[in-house]
Amino acid sequence: MASKQLRKYGLANAELTSAVVAPKASVEKERQEWVLNAAEDEAEDEAELTQLGSPLQMLQSKVDGPQAYLSPGMITDHLEKLDISWSGSLELNLDVVDRAVETDSHGKDRLWSADMLYEHLQFLDNLVQRKNEAAARLWIDAFFYRVATMIPGGLNMVLSVEQDVPSVTVSDKSLFGYVSWTAIVTSPEKSQMFLHQPALQSIKSEDSAFVVSEAKGSNCDLKTHVPQALFEMLGCARHSGKLIMRGVVTNGRRWIFLILMLNKDGGGSYLESSELHINQAHTTKIFKQGVSLISSIIAHWMMHSHEAFNADNDFFTLG
Repeated sequence: MASKQLRKYGLANAELTSAVVAPKASVEKERQEWVLNAAEDEAEDEAELTQLGSPLQMLQSKVDGPQAYLSPGMITDHLEKLDISWSGSLELNLDVVDRAVETDSHGKDRLWSADMLYEHLQFLDNLVQRKNEAAARLWIDAFFYRVATMIPGGLNMVLSVEQDVPSVTVSDKSLFGYVSWTAIVTSPEKSQMFLHQPALQSIKSEDSAFVVSEAKGSNCDLKTHVPQALFEMLGCARHSGKLIMRGVVTNGRRWIFLILMLNKDGGGSYLESSELHINQAHTTKIFKQGVSLISSIIAHWMMHSHEAFNADNDFFTLG
């Protein structure tokens, strides 16, 4: 018996193609009718078409290929064409473990306390196999449930899953796709807006966005996924009008933190951390202090995502 083809994201590629073609035809018909009746309800019709166009772009990005933009090698070439280069490594400070453990008290009386996250990851470790991307998302989700309780009072976190990112043009070629997660920190009032319409262009100077890129595919070397993450961060930075964007690439157990710094006149550079693990060295046992460290770094970086790196108040120092 022929083996059953695995599906990604709930829909096979043929189904995704069908899901895109029919609505596209509908949108085109609507646009033609809109042109003919432009004098009537112009603003309302265009808003409806724009709203329909966004999910279509998301579907199209999945048809064209999972998780955005081309292969790692091709992405690296495009980053070079954009004059974006590596500028340094980030190494953990000596006191990071003690500093991370101190944050365990944040949200200790709420559902997703530090103890809850640790116990939940142990539960997943004995329940869920680790061989595919869907399983990895269970681990990544849990970290952000915990981080949501660590945000200072007066602010809310909104987690946008599979955030659509508008195209980035390189050498007359438009590349587009989506980001696994975008974590936005904003006021309680604006958080309600982002929950209903998580548009990156709505991010203001007082808001913060943190990009999370899931390492996809069979390649277990996390560093090979860094170019993909940088390209996603670039798309988010351009669309939100930020010159500095922080993010991370992860498979749920291993994490590489990144800072993308763009120049106003084009080009830029990035800082890349060493690979951090939540397991004890040479074992598969979950290291509680490692879990606290990852949570603490995410929470801190989310609050300072668009600020220049400052080793005096960060978990890292320049290597």
